[in-house]
Amino acid sequence: MDPEETAQSLFPSFARPLQKYLRTVKQHHRHNMDAILKHLAHCLTFDMSPKAFLERYLNDQPCIEYTGASVGPQSWSLVCEEQVTSGLSNSTVFQLKTEVLSLVVTVNNIPHFVVDEDEFDFENNKFVLKLNSETSV
Repeated sequence: MDPEETAQSLFPSFARPLQKYLRTVKQHHRHNMDAILKHLAHCLTFDMSPKAFLERYLNDQPCIEYTGASVGPQSWSLVCEEQVTSGLSNSTVFQLKTEVLSLVVTVNNIPHFVVDEDEFDFENNKFVLKLNSETSV
């Protein structure tokens, strides 16, 4: 079975308690059924733990600290469906693995904004409101 089908078959067994929890902590508006199924399939694809699946719903902010002691250089392996030599594109997903740690990375484009500053000419940009005696304000 592919991860999407597996997610579809597993989801009904815990959907009700998860939805009840999300309503209790007032996060139900942030996570719809399709997004939960997609996240579950993603976790199944990369063989993530149940704790890794629930982390999104239990914490408002992601964990950003790894307390494991780093001794010397570490060997990481890269797991990706695309060629390693191709550039990163939006929605690319890859996994970095060591013996004790696995990181799943999803690439997203950062929006680019161009902001210009123009001087406003107050002298030439005035308006006048003329009222007739018949006009009511």
